[in-house]
Amino acid sequence: MMKSILVTGGTGLVGQHLKDIIPNAIYLSSKDGDLTDMNTVESLMKTHKPDVVIHLAARVGGIQDNIMKPAEYFDDNILMNTNIVRACHKHSVKRFIGILIENYAGKFPFWISPLQTMVIPISEEFNDYAIEVSKKIKDAGISSAV
Repeated sequence: MMKSILVTGGTGLVGQHLKDIIPNAIYLSSKDGDLTDMNTVESLMKTHKPDVVIHLAARVGGIQDNIMKPAEYFDDNILMNTNIVRACHKHSVKRFIGILIENYAGKFPFWISPLQTMVIPISEEFNDYAIEVSKKIKDAGISSAV
């Protein structure tokens, strides 16, 4: 059975290249709807009934606009991500792949990843070093465990 794959941000840099790899997916752009609006996201989910969502959409702009309106970009991107994740959960989407790192600078909120890094020593003789590395990661504000 063919799975229905929905890709947000289909006209962006990654979305354009993904078309070569997954040509039969449904590719959405900002012209298809405002992902900051939950009603629009709900409508898209009901219309396309995806089994898989690859969320690549983000509000982007030029360097000057990013400098002048950083909070607006952040707010819109967080809202898009939240709406898509909630709609995927509500509509029982089987798989979700999201490119969210740029919005969090690698410091994911607890609800996405309560444990952000795991340091795994290759043998017991490196346990102390692994603990030291994990502590430095924690000191940088990123959750870590050994």
